Amino acid sequence: SLRNFVCFVRHVGAANDFTDLPGLANFLGHLLVKGRENNSSESDFKDFLKAHGGDTKFPKTDIQNQVFSFTVESEFLSSALEK
Repeated sequence: SLRNFVCFVRHVGAANDFTDLPGLANFLGHLLVKGRENNSSESDFKDFLKAHGGDTKFPKTDIQNQVFSFTVESEFLSSALEK
């Protein structure tokens, strides 16, 4: 079946962390994956994707950017985006 690829790039990386809060950009990336109230953990989203022919690479934070991507079967794209 047809799969969709979704990629979010935030132009906020480790260089944007406050000196007294190192790792803030990475932490916020994990909150993005946790998503809304209907996801109690990062693994809920990953499990949803796997059940619907997809996969994810959890946020990768470098100095200037954060990248998050996932794939999912086309018919479940809307549901994945809502999570």
